[in-house]
Amino acid sequence: MLESDVYEYFKSNHIEYELVEHEAAYTIEEIEKMNISGFEYIVKNLFIRDDKKRHYYLIVVKKDTIVNMKELQSKIKSRRLSFASESDLNKYLHLSHGEVTPLGIFYDESKSVEVIFDQNI
Repeated sequence: MLESDVYEYFKSNHIEYELVEHEAAYTIEEIEKMNISGFEYIVKNLFIRDDKKRHYYLIVVKKDTIVNMKELQSKIKSRRLSFASESDLNKYLHLSHGEVTPLGIFYDESKSVEVIFDQNI
């Protein structure tokens, strides 16, 4: 799916959005320094996998949330969790480090990644 396809999907499903373009950011602190309007709505996106590389997850939490991997592992009934590699990020979501977004799921042709939004969002 192309970027233009994502916008068309939003339009055809009457999903309102505001596009904010910025340089890639690797940390919440880098985003904060950009003085982006609506910073209070910024989320942290974590691309993780289980220890057997059988299950991949895109975890979306509020920007100030600390994610305890052991607690998360228990909540989602997973094997041990760790961050996935950049090559896996590119393979499944066609993204690079610093570009992680829930919209990347549109590129998951193999349907290998489960997106999990924290209930506080």
